[in-house]
Amino acid sequence: MKKVFRWILLVAFVCALGWGGYATYSSMSSSNQSDEQNLDRYYTVTSGGFNVTILLDGTLDAIKHYDVRVDVRRYERIIKWAVEDKTHVKKDDPIVILDSDKFDTEADRLRLEIENLNKELELAIEDIRITEAENLSSVKEAADKLKESRKGYERYRNLDAPKSREDYLADIADAENALDEAEDALEVARQNRFSTESQDADTLAELDDKITAAETTVATKESNLKSKKYEYRIFRQYDHPKKMRELKDALSKAKLESRKSLVSAEAKDIKQERNIINLNKRLKAQIRDLEQVEKDIENLTMRAPVDGIVTLGNRHRRHWQEPKEIKVGTTLSNNENVAYIPDLSRFEVKLTLAEEFRSQVKVGLPVTFRNPSIENLDMTGTVQEISIMPHRLVDWDSSSPNVYDIVISTEVQDPRMMPGMSVDVEMIVDQVNDVLFVPVEAVYNREGQTYCKIKSTLGNEEKKITVGRHSLSYVEITEGLNEGDEVLLMRLKDVVP
Repeated sequence: MKKVFRWILLVAFVCALGWGGYATYSSMSSSNQSDEQNLDRYYTVTSGGFNVTILLDGTLDAIKHYDVRVDVRRYERIIKWAVEDKTHVKKDDPIVILDSDKFDTEADRLRLEIENLNKELELAIEDIRITEAENLSSVKEAADKLKESRKGYERYRNLDAPKSREDYLADIADAENALDEAEDALEVARQNRFSTESQDADTLAELDDKITAAETTVATKESNLKSKKYEYRIFRQYDHPKKMRELKDALSKAKLESRKSLVSAEAKDIKQERNIINLNKRLKAQIRDLEQVEKDIENLTMRAPVDGIVTLGNRHRRHWQEPKEIKVGTTLSNNENVAYIPDLSRFEVKLTLAEEFRSQVKVGLPVTFRNPSIENLDMTGTVQEISIMPHRLVDWDSSSPNVYDIVISTEVQDPRMMPGMSVDVEMIVDQVNDVLFVPVEAVYNREGQTYCKIKSTLGNEEKKITVGRHSLSYVEITEGLNEGDEVLLMRLKDVVP
């Protein structure tokens, strides 16, 4: 029993001794590793140069894009079929096809309307020919009446009226002559009565009878003369003026009727011509509408303008606008961009520059850029365009910083380059030559002063320095250090606040 107990104690001692040795070794190993991790890193101050650069994030884009745009002016533009996004297409391959039902119906309606208008136009042309014949007959009849009225008026004024006047005057002259003859006969009878010497009663009675008959004849002739003068006065004061008025009125009426017939004929012609003009206008409008509908039907199929990779969507939309999904059933607007094909022969880089760096960047500045996912492709270019005015990085956020839009041109061509790729852009805004410089990790600030630590025989000695130009990696030292000095590269825990 005692032997067993001793054996157990011996085993326990050996195990404890082994564990203690392992713990000691582990502690020494950990301490060595800690010492190695805590070794100071130094940089030897040298004279030379470095580039002052600005690192930015940009996006690769094609300089030229071929947009596929809706050019359909009528009705709802509903997608019936669309090619898959990022598809390789050939020129004239269909990209988007719109539904054509309403367009086909409208085209049929317009064709029928055009056919009916052509028939109406033929009838209108025939009507105007008939109207022209009727107008010619009406105008001729009115002209004949005017001619007869004018002829009657001229005949009466120049012939009938003077002749009637002469007849009346001749009758008056005849009546006066007859009266003179009757008076002469009366005078002779009276002289015979008074000059007779006969006392015979019968003879005297016969002479008295002759006187009485002569007196009766004179009275009759006087009455006849008065009658002729009265008739002439009536002709001159009433009949002739009345006849002249009647003939003038008839002539005026004939003239009016002639003008009316001309005006009526002209009005009918104008009405018929306007009807034909209106029919032609309607016909042209319908033909124009049909041509537009047929053009729309042709444009319902939007085709690739060139060979390339098609991207669905509107590349011109504002960044805050929600992209429209180009799929079956989507309604589009006229002139809306539905897809585009980039020209992969030339590229540019688009990026935004913080306002604080604007003074350092100028047009023509050389840049380098690369895509981390593409090996062995370092691209170069130059700043081609800088926006005149800044804008907010986030338009709707008033606290967002101001930035400038920049376009970088490049002549690099590589089949691996694709629009939309993100690139790391490095702009060399300045070159610092023949100066002392140290890494930025060697410099720190305290209470408005700049310091670094240099290696000395007594350890690390803090030294005040003056700095000049700097990049993201290096700082120019204008005072405080000499070439060959070794400066301590500060670790994060060593940085003096």
